[in-house]
Amino acid sequence: MELKAKRLYIFTIAAILSLLAVQTLWLYNQYRMTIDNEKASLMENLNAAITEYGYIRFSSSDKTDSLVTSYTRSALSYGKNDTIVQGYVEIKISHETRKIRDLLKITDNRPISKEDKEKASQILSTLPFDSLRNPVKTYRLPTSTDASKLYEAMSDASTESRCPFTLNGIDSILRKKDLTVTTSLAISDTLLWKPIVKTSMNPVKPEIKVLYPYSPLDHKCIEFYYAVPLSNVLRSMGLILILCVVLSIFLVICLVCQIKMILVYARLDSIRNSFVHTMIHELKRPLSTLKMCVSVLSNRKMMEKEETRISILEKCRGAVSNLSTYFSRLRDITFNEASQIPLGIESCNVRQLVEDVIDKTVVPSSKKVEFNLECDDDMQIACDPLHMSQMIGNLIENAVKYSEERVNIMIKANKNPDSIDLRVEDNGNGISETDISKIFNKFYRSEDAMRSGTPGVGLGLAYVRLLAEAHGGSVSVESEPGKGSCFTIKIPQ
Repeated sequence: MELKAKRLYIFTIAAILSLLAVQTLWLYNQYRMTIDNEKASLMENLNAAITEYGYIRFSSSDKTDSLVTSYTRSALSYGKNDTIVQGYVEIKISHETRKIRDLLKITDNRPISKEDKEKASQILSTLPFDSLRNPVKTYRLPTSTDASKLYEAMSDASTESRCPFTLNGIDSILRKKDLTVTTSLAISDTLLWKPIVKTSMNPVKPEIKVLYPYSPLDHKCIEFYYAVPLSNVLRSMGLILILCVVLSIFLVICLVCQIKMILVYARLDSIRNSFVHTMIHELKRPLSTLKMCVSVLSNRKMMEKEETRISILEKCRGAVSNLSTYFSRLRDITFNEASQIPLGIESCNVRQLVEDVIDKTVVPSSKKVEFNLECDDDMQIACDPLHMSQMIGNLIENAVKYSEERVNIMIKANKNPDSIDLRVEDNGNGISETDISKIFNKFYRSEDAMRSGTPGVGLGLAYVRLLAEAHGGSVSVESEPGKGSCFTIKIPQ
């Protein structure tokens, strides 16, 4: 594969991955915005619930007709002589409760009216404060504290003193608002003036925790835990999420296809190189033979001998025949269908045909090959002799190539009523079960064959099948790793 093509595919993959990353980031931001909206809605409901419950608590302390409650004697004290002492503001809060009938000296049992309560309140505010009878709470705050916050905090502390905050009370209000929130009371380590909100962005289980101060001066808080329903998130992001998922799947498919294409091109590049090397190797032998013959033919003394001249001519014919056979094989392998291959069918002697192929087989010097042929002397077969020789030659060549040093090749010919079967059996390395269904595909080579470094491009067995089908027959294989293989060519008659 060309360098430019490699760069193009690398840039394409980088672009797709970058787009996926940007899309993921955008989707995460959308998810975060959805959670923020849930948080805003929750805080709005919690503020409303706390305010409503505070009003209920404040009002509940003044429901009796016989007692004056909710009247607080509170003051800001700045130390001695109303001056700042040691850089803090001192706040004292206490409550005084008296019976309205005693304050107004009512002796009968008539109901207490609103006017009676207001009059009793005015009288109570003019009476001296009894600090021994009524407990006093003292708070010290920084002088920089906002005055509005101080008065609000004093009001909250006063309400808490008269009517304590309860979980049952706030839970009943939350249920009315259809809020499924877990609550618990807590004491803060520091003075809190506003709620603290913590959000968990877990995509599977998003959570919102709120620490809400209801009496800041007493450090009293209520903790809300809200598990955001995924249904709310999905409903809010439904269309966007579907589009993102579909687009992401599409991009992933494109990326996978790109990677597969790169691997295919890389494999084709390897096959091309291997094919060129194999073709050069195959052409080198007949060309070397022809070159040698031409050199001999130019030597008059050597050509004076009849035997030498005949031998040289035979070698020339053999070399030219090998070249013709090789080019014929290259031509045939380019056909997409077996029916396109031209055949010259004639009756041939099977034994003679096989023996000629064996004689032409080149055996490496590092191997010892033994051939055994079982065939009737007069057995005839209707076929294209050139193509039949090429089929048998390919099977023998593979048997020699993929075997150890000692090679035993058994060739059997069996005549059936409607076909002739040619079996080529060896004691070679064998073929694994996963490779058997693929070895007849063009350019396929098993991992064992590639690891062994044996030259080849994966066209031999594909060529055998193509020629067998061109004859209207078939080729099959039986093999077991480590025990050899047996190929059977069936040619109908």
